[in-house]
Amino acid sequence: MASDQLASPAGAGARDVMAGLRTPILRGARVLLRPLSISDWDAWREVRLRCVTWLGRWEPVLELGGVDPLFSRAAFASWCAAWEHERRLDLSYAFGIFLLDGRFVGEISVGGVYRGSFHTGYLGYWIDEAVAGSELAPEGIVLLMQYAFESLLLHRLEAVIMPDNHPSTRVAEKLTLRSEGLAVRFAQVAGEYVDHVRYAMTVEEWREGRDRLIRRFPTRPVAR
Repeated sequence: MASDQLASPAGAGARDVMAGLRTPILRGARVLLRPLSISDWDAWREVRLRCVTWLGRWEPVLELGGVDPLFSRAAFASWCAAWEHERRLDLSYAFGIFLLDGRFVGEISVGGVYRGSFHTGYLGYWIDEAVAGSELAPEGIVLLMQYAFESLLLHRLEAVIMPDNHPSTRVAEKLTLRSEGLAVRFAQVAGEYVDHVRYAMTVEEWREGRDRLIRRFPTRPVAR
């Protein structure tokens, strides 16, 4: 890595701005994004248990010694608190995906936020199998991209997708994320390090395609 790409020790300017932002509620035409809390555990657990096979193909194995929030309300509370702590540190921004009637249907996040000369983060999400294919995922991602680029002032967002994860590949294509090629053995999934295709969008590309994406997946102003 070139020395002029190293992050400043404090990342002070951007982090001070982000610390002043309240956790938002993001609303689309059909979905609402808000941080999860302990009161969401029952709904979250029901979906995760029902979709364990559907989701297990694409997710990492829990670290040795970790307590699975599926089976511990206290672990879920700690997990929610950890997300909030990372938000306050400008490291990650995580949300539950809810229908406008309050039904929980998934999660979405911008994680691994890195400031310095990068101002980048990674998109991640999962969706309830019962609503897969209904374009709720891309609607939620457009909401989050708008927040990341226009409120968090990120310059670049990345998503990494296994080549055989065809549903997520279709979502990336709908959002016109640019493929940057194969990352060999990029991340651990189901206990093995596997290849991922890297997708990305910069703020310049967001500005160019913003209106088209929002027409297709309508958003509303950020509520703070």
